[in-house]
Amino acid sequence: MTAPLPQQTGKELAREYKLEINTGDAETPVWAAVPGLQSNTLTVDGTEVDATDMDSEGWDSKFIVGRAWAIACDGTKTFTKAADGSRTYNAAQALLEEKANAIGDEAQILVRRTNRVTGAGFMGWANVHLRTRGADKASLNPFNLELSGDGEMVLIPATEPETP
Repeated sequence: MTAPLPQQTGKELAREYKLEINTGDAETPVWAAVPGLQSNTLTVDGTEVDATDMDSEGWDSKFIVGRAWAIACDGTKTFTKAADGSRTYNAAQALLEEKANAIGDEAQILVRRTNRVTGAGFMGWANVHLRTRGADKASLNPFNLELSGDGEMVLIPATEPETP
């Protein structure tokens, strides 16, 4: 009799996550991947208030009253080079740059961050902050992107794998 194999434990890779922005409108989203990313970090923070009362026997009590989310990325600018040498910058990166220079609602974009394997992730509206980083003559053109959430982060469930 053969002993059963132990269950294998896997690790989720950071590169499995992709960042996409809506280049269409809210009613008919057109999702475009943001290329050139070297990091893609999601943070979700809670705002805690002190809920300690006289019945706590000296123990502090905290209560989360709000949440905030953000995505921070580092990347390099990308373009397509035509035969004549002209450059067309990536549309998603160009739209982020446009939004980063806007004010009010025009500075917001619908974004989603999903796992390439499972499809799970989230989407929400975010304010765009784009900063170029200093570089020397032998470097690519780097940037820092911060998307600070405006409102709810809507979860996207994992998709069922297709069965043949």
